[in-house]
Amino acid sequence: MRRISFVLAILGILILLVILVSQKPISISSYEELANLTANSKIITSGFVIQQTSYSIKLDNNLSLYCNNCPSCKNKNVSIIGIIEDYNNKKEINVLKIKIIR
Repeated sequence: MRRISFVLAILGILILLVILVSQKPISISSYEELANLTANSKIITSGFVIQQTSYSIKLDNNLSLYCNNCPSCKNKNVSIIGIIEDYNNKKEINVLKIKIIR
């Protein structure tokens, strides 16, 4: 009986993991589009980096993104995949992946 419940629990976790990984990101191009999205939504955006600090990136389309250990991408076009989070009643985008576009 324990083995069956253990196998079912592992199977359930794997199914949830597959659903999470296969979620398609929502494309956004401005900060106003964030108002319609919920927290923990996966997004994709792109733009030209106009400002970069050690923990944030600002794009030319007025989006501010937060990340840890971001590669240097100032004055470059980038494509970014991130997750929306609510912090102090404000929507923020935490970066998961950055791709520099040539």
